[in-house]
Amino acid sequence: MPKIVDHEKRRVALAQAAVQAIAEVGIDRVRVRDVARAADCTAGALPHYFEDKDAILIAALRHVHANFRSRAELRALRLPFAPVEVWLCVLPVNETQRMEWKVWLAFASRAAHDPAIADEFRQRQRQARDDTWLVLRTMQANGEFPADQDMESTAEHLASSLD
Repeated sequence: MPKIVDHEKRRVALAQAAVQAIAEVGIDRVRVRDVARAADCTAGALPHYFEDKDAILIAALRHVHANFRSRAELRALRLPFAPVEVWLCVLPVNETQRMEWKVWLAFASRAAHDPAIADEFRQRQRQARDDTWLVLRTMQANGEFPADQDMESTAEHLASSLD
């Protein structure tokens, strides 16, 4: 009987393995076989899920960003609203988040000279800025942030300082 594989679940596991491999050896030194080793599979399995190494790297970036967002969203939905706790869900305050930040910063560096990575990284940065704007807007609605504050530039500065 053939083995039934949940391809989306496997793709997520491979993206997580890529995050691990990038955190361990760096984005410029990571090889497909490093990702395969972290995923406990053969390098030949990866082309079934990703067309090339850049696709694996982008999947890792998306995975890290999705982790940032899901943790922050879960905390933001709990009452009372606590913006500092929302940001603590993203900042490198534990081992997992330190690993994710190591990868995020590696992508920031790689984006400076790799157009494909740069486009993807800019999209993730825009989302981070927009998410920051939402937190600030909620704070403003709760009277915790000045009503006359320029939200666009504040969100931009805050998101940039997080990087």
